[in-house]
Amino acid sequence: MRWTLTSRLAWDRSHRLGSKLFMGAGLLFIAAGIIGKPWALGVAVGGTVMVTIITVGYSYVIWKGDPNRVPPG
Repeated sequence: MRWTLTSRLAWDRSHRLGSKLFMGAGLLFIAAGIIGKPWALGVAVGGTVMVTIITVGYSYVIWKGDPNRVPPG
């Protein structure tokens, strides 16, 4: 998001968390694909949406708490 470009702390921490969450989601997608149930697509889409929402929310919280942040805009 835009605010991550104005805070090195928010950039680093949100990308660190996002990388771990997306790796976990990828493993979940693989497992869902192996199982081959009709809900596997829902797991993939739902997992991607949830990881994205968590990462964006986390980056905003970190940005708000960063004393060295620059207001976006």
